[in-house]
Amino acid sequence: MSNAHARMSSTRSSTLRLLLAATISPVLVVGPMAVPDASGDDTGQITTSMETLAVDGIDDTAVADTADVEYNTPVTQQKSRLSTARSGQGHEPVEPDDDDLVAMTGKQDTKGFSALGLTWESEQEPVTVWVRTKTAPQTWSDWEYVPSGDDHAPDPGSGEASDGTRAGTDPLIVPESEGVQVRVEAEDGTAPRGMKVNLIDPAPAGQDAQVQQKALPASGNGARPKVITRAQWGADESLRREEPEYETVRGGFVHHTAGTNNYTRSEVAAQIRAIYTYHVQGRGWNDIGYNFLVDKFGRVFEGRYGGVGKPVVGAHTLGYNSQSFGMSVIGNHQNIRANAAVRDSLAEVFAWKLARNGVDAASMVRLHDEPFHAISGHRDGFNTLCPGDALYAQLSGIRQDAHDRQLKLDPPPFPDVTPATTDFTRAIAWLKDEGITTGYADGTFGPKHNISREAMAAFLYRAAGRPAVKSAPDFTDVDSSSKFAKEIAWLQDERITTGFADGTFGPTKRITREAMAAFMTRFLLEGRVPDATAPYEFSDVAGTQFEDHIAWIADQGLTTGHADGTFRPKSKITREAMAAFLYRSRGLMAR
Repeated sequence: MSNAHARMSSTRSSTLRLLLAATISPVLVVGPMAVPDASGDDTGQITTSMETLAVDGIDDTAVADTADVEYNTPVTQQKSRLSTARSGQGHEPVEPDDDDLVAMTGKQDTKGFSALGLTWESEQEPVTVWVRTKTAPQTWSDWEYVPSGDDHAPDPGSGEASDGTRAGTDPLIVPESEGVQVRVEAEDGTAPRGMKVNLIDPAPAGQDAQVQQKALPASGNGARPKVITRAQWGADESLRREEPEYETVRGGFVHHTAGTNNYTRSEVAAQIRAIYTYHVQGRGWNDIGYNFLVDKFGRVFEGRYGGVGKPVVGAHTLGYNSQSFGMSVIGNHQNIRANAAVRDSLAEVFAWKLARNGVDAASMVRLHDEPFHAISGHRDGFNTLCPGDALYAQLSGIRQDAHDRQLKLDPPPFPDVTPATTDFTRAIAWLKDEGITTGYADGTFGPKHNISREAMAAFLYRAAGRPAVKSAPDFTDVDSSSKFAKEIAWLQDERITTGFADGTFGPTKRITREAMAAFMTRFLLEGRVPDATAPYEFSDVAGTQFEDHIAWIADQGLTTGHADGTFRPKSKITREAMAAFLYRSRGLMAR
């Protein structure tokens, strides 16, 4: 195929009572960070540092001394229908249990920090982590619960997940502190190996108060939301371990950082630097896990490096990162509802980001063949409290707001292509923008019309970039004067079709879904057929002529079939469905 076609992750002894064996490692200097002013220009250098303390054994004196200290326990999570079905379990209130105690440190004076997290070497059955911090001389906080963070992580099997990562908690933002105490419980009585508490000083700077949102250049499907860039919040790009990876965006997840809600505008950039440092240097990830963050003032921050408009694979929702993006609200929304500024920013970013990828914000989507709302809460994919009960209850309104905003992003591509007439307005608009279709002479597109074989040839030829055609068509019912003769000849040149056994092409015949699967597969594989039949779950495909082709497009995520589990190979395909298949294929065309 021509170059024009290539456009397009010891059991614990109950008698063991070791004294705290916490040792301070050398201070790890993360490096210089440039913090720009409101215009986006770099104006200074600041250094973020991380101090590590080993956590090992139980300090009996500390256990006795803290017997009367209060525990700030999260309430029982109200689980969603989707996550309850998926996990098969709910959350119980988190309460301390001395029978499960596996580690307890004494009070430890430290260098200054304003964020922390606990990490360990390997997978571990559920652990419960509590911390106390000293915010002033001899002023210690109550015990604060720190959620374990394996549900915020790179996808299993990805390069990022296998390259020296550590298990651990989520990062916890705390008031500026100079001391820490840690308590760890495990139901199986086994302490995780190599536990360390990581204390991060993001070095707040005077320039942080001047950070402002900056409108990035518009790029199709409406103007980008205003975003505070990585350079503006002070990201040290030398920290990143690898270049970004790109996959697809079929939906998105809402998170919360679960830290304090009592912060000022000038403190937010430092909080993000702390999360970034912990994710990279504490957990061993490539970059900050979230694609976007939003503070309580409604300001949106760029998260993971790679381009806010691109399908950058994050580390925010275990198992679903490659097909989604994640946006985290800075703060704790277990009991506190998100204000209007936060809700507006969530709706704006989700509307824009999903629209760029042809996804209706109010729709249901399938991520790795599981049903999700296009805008889901983290708990929909994992047994977790995130994004908090109060914020989770607001997601239905955010979905509707994002959907309404999507309708205003772009005018309809054709007068008969609107959300009221088709579910594939974004795909059809893309087809028009790419010059793959101009519609009918009367200005309409005809989304519900069945597509003919010759029109299919034209769509594929234009999607390939209108390459040169080597020869005339060699079918008995197509000559050089036929409509779309050039396009059909190209299809034959590229071995995308051989026509029917009688030597005809059947240009005006309506194409079936199985024939479409064959055309699309050979188009994307440059004339080849699949080497083997990929696994599939359709109930009506086994033994059909193009079973291997149908299985291939399903394996590539180009189709999920119908809701009843069928593919309906003999059904005719419509022009709107053809637009959807081509739109979903654009990432494969770029490889």
